[in-house]
Amino acid sequence: MHSQSVFRGLFISLGLLSLGAAACGDATPPDPIESTDMARSFDLSGPKSGTGDSCTETRADRGTCTGDFQTCILDGHFGFVGGYCTQDCATVTCDDDSTCVRLAFGLERCLVHCNTDDDCRAPDYVCSSYKACIPALGVYLGDQVRPGTADGEACTTAPDPRPTSPFRKNKQLTIVSGAQPSLAVDPASNTVVATWINLYGEPLIGVVSSADGGTSFDVPFFLPPDIRVATSLSQGDPEIAVDSHGTYYVVWLGADANDAAAVVYVARSTDGGATFPDVFIVAKSDDTLQDAGFARPWIAVGPDDSVYVSWAGALTDGVLAQVLVSRSMDGAETWDPPVVATAEGTVQHARPQIAVAADGTVYVSSLELVGEAFGDVRNKVVVQRLTADLVRDGGRIVMSGEMDSPPLDWPSLSVDGNNVYVAYASGNVHGVWDIRVAASPDRGATVRPSVLANADASCATHLHPATSVGPDHRLHVVFYDNRYGEGNLFHAKATASAESASFGFGPNDLVNDTAFPFTTETSGPDWLGAHPAIRVTSDGVDVAWSDPRTNGTAQIYYSHKSSL
Repeated sequence: MHSQSVFRGLFISLGLLSLGAAACGDATPPDPIESTDMARSFDLSGPKSGTGDSCTETRADRGTCTGDFQTCILDGHFGFVGGYCTQDCATVTCDDDSTCVRLAFGLERCLVHCNTDDDCRAPDYVCSSYKACIPALGVYLGDQVRPGTADGEACTTAPDPRPTSPFRKNKQLTIVSGAQPSLAVDPASNTVVATWINLYGEPLIGVVSSADGGTSFDVPFFLPPDIRVATSLSQGDPEIAVDSHGTYYVVWLGADANDAAAVVYVARSTDGGATFPDVFIVAKSDDTLQDAGFARPWIAVGPDDSVYVSWAGALTDGVLAQVLVSRSMDGAETWDPPVVATAEGTVQHARPQIAVAADGTVYVSSLELVGEAFGDVRNKVVVQRLTADLVRDGGRIVMSGEMDSPPLDWPSLSVDGNNVYVAYASGNVHGVWDIRVAASPDRGATVRPSVLANADASCATHLHPATSVGPDHRLHVVFYDNRYGEGNLFHAKATASAESASFGFGPNDLVNDTAFPFTTETSGPDWLGAHPAIRVTSDGVDVAWSDPRTNGTAQIYYSHKSSL
C-alpha cells in the first residue's frame, strides 16, 4: 500500500491522461501533459512483471495476466489494443518495471516502462514523454464513435431560444479558479457557506459565506490557518455541513507539514462561516493506520449534533479500500478511532458518502468497484446501515438494480426519516450514462427498482449527481450532461417520496444560465469538479457547481430557486 497514494500526482512526476469519456469536440483526445522527468531513461534489463502484456479476458482476479494483482484492460476499452495487463496502483504499488499513471475519474493504473517506441508493442503502442507505453491512437473510451453522443453530434436538438431557467442569475463565487464545490445552508439563519479547491497556485481550500440567503457573498478566503497543514502539498475533496446551532464544519484531505502523511482534517466555524480558526485531525495515515492511503472524505451531523466523517481507506496493509468512519461528540475537537463500516474483503469500495437520519441511524454509501470503471453490471452501489455509535446494523444493502451498470462516478446519498435514496450514473463503456435513483422506504429492508432522473433519451453522458431532500419530503437531484452537445447542469425533482408507488421524476430544469464546454477530464483547468452541490430548505433550492464557461477555466458558480 502506498502511504501517500492520494498525493502521488505531486510526489511522482507523471503525465495525466484524458479519456475524454464524453467530450464532444475533436475525435482525438488531448495529449498527456509533459512530464518534468521526460529526459529520464529506464534500465529495462530487470525482471518482467507482465505489465503491458496482451490479454484476452478480465475477472475479479487476474484474468489471463500473470501478476498477483493484475487485471486486463480489454481490447478496445480506453483505446487499448489487444488487451493490456495492469494493476490498480491506487491500492497496490507498481512493480519496478512500470509506472503509476492516473487516467481519469481517479482511475490509476500501472503502465510498463519504456525508453523508445521500440520498447512497446508496435505499432499499437508508443512510448510517451514520461516513458510509459500507451496506445498509439491516444487513450479514449470505446472505439471510433465518440462516446456519449450521436456519432459525435448532440443527442438532442438544443432549444432555441434557450429555455428560461427557474433559477436566479448565476453568481461566480471564485476569483481565480475552483472545483469540487460543497454547500451548506443553516435553515435557521438562512446563511449559505460554500467551499471548493483552488486549481492554480497553492492547493488550498476556498470558503465564502452569505448571510442573506445567497443574495450577496463576502470576500472568499482560504483554509487552513494552521501550521500543521502542508499548504505546498495536495489538498482536496472538501465537504461542509452545519449543525443545529449554526456551527459549520469543513472536512478535507490534506498532508501533514512534518512528514507529508495523508490527514483527514476538520475545520470549525462558530460565526456563520466568516472564519474557521479551529482545525482538528480526524485521522492520519501513520503507523496506527498501517500507512493506509486515504481518499474522498464526507461529513454529516447527527440529531444530537455529533459530527460524523467517512472516507475511503484501509486499516491494515494490503487490504483494498473500505469505508472508514469516525465520530466526534464534542464539536470535532476529539474523534473516536475509525471503524470499518463496510465488510472487509476483496471488493474495493470507492466514492463513499455518509448521512444521518433523524433517529440517529447512520448510513454510508459506496461504489463496489469489481468490473470496468466506465460501466459494468458487476459494479454495485451499496449502503451500509450503522447505529449512532458506529456498529454495523445488518448486512450491506445493494441499491443499484441487477441490470444497472455504475461507472466510477460519485453516488449521492440522502436520507429522510426511513427513506433512503441513492443517485448514481449507470451506462456502458461508450460513455452513454444516465442518472438513476434507487429508493428504499423502510431503512433499506426493501429497495424499489431504480428510476431515471434525466428526462432525455439515453444517448448523452449524464454524470456527477448530487441530491438533497426538501421539507416537502421530495428528493431533488442535480447533474451535468451534454444532451445538447454543450455542457449544462440540470435539476430534477421527485414526483413523490419513496413510500409512493409513483416515485419518479418529471421534467428537468436548467440551473446554469450560460452553457459551458463539457468534459470528463479530471486533470485540466476545465474540470467540472467531481460533483455539484445542492441543499434544499424551506427557503428554496441552493446549488453550487463548477464550470469552465469563462476562458475554459473552471470557476465556482451559485444559484438559488425560491420555490420547491
